[in-house]
Amino acid sequence: MKRTIFMTALIGCLLSAGMALGQEPGRPMLCPKPSYETIDMTTPTPVNAEFRPDMLAIARAGVNDTAPNKFFLHTFQWKPPQCCQILSATMTITLRANQPSASAAGSDSGNDSMGVMSNQVAFPGLNGPVYTTFPVAMNQPTTRTYVMTPAALASMNANNRISFYVQDDTRVLSAKLQISRCCVK
Repeated sequence: MKRTIFMTALIGCLLSAGMALGQEPGRPMLCPKPSYETIDMTTPTPVNAEFRPDMLAIARAGVNDTAPNKFFLHTFQWKPPQCCQILSATMTITLRANQPSASAAGSDSGNDSMGVMSNQVAFPGLNGPVYTTFPVAMNQPTTRTYVMTPAALASMNANNRISFYVQDDTRVLSAKLQISRCCVK
């Protein structure tokens, strides 16, 4: 119910902004009040409803946790400004291998996966292997940057949260979410 009321109010705000700006067909609408936010992860704070039961059943990793066979789960959450719509977002995750690996076929860091998800579903195009080049050395750093897809942005606007996972022999050193919004108030 709250989501429906919020989305109705948001659509009304955005429609009135478009009319107020005299939007012409084929021309991009100017944003009356751009808003930017960067959220840095300090400790993993998963919202259980975001993750599948099998993910929640496995031991969990903390930030810079060197132990193997642990899932890293985190949910970014925010309180949106009134009458705003997220237009774009980028998630950047910095990682290190906890184990060396010769290929993607072993049970070490080589077969690790990661992804962005919401409501227990990973978004297509925002998930896959952590490592794509082999061999992987112990403590090898890597950074993954995900530009949110339209489906992920729709979920972010509806739920005010987005989650990610890393499985299971790779440690997370840091993660940040950068959000760009258009506000009309």
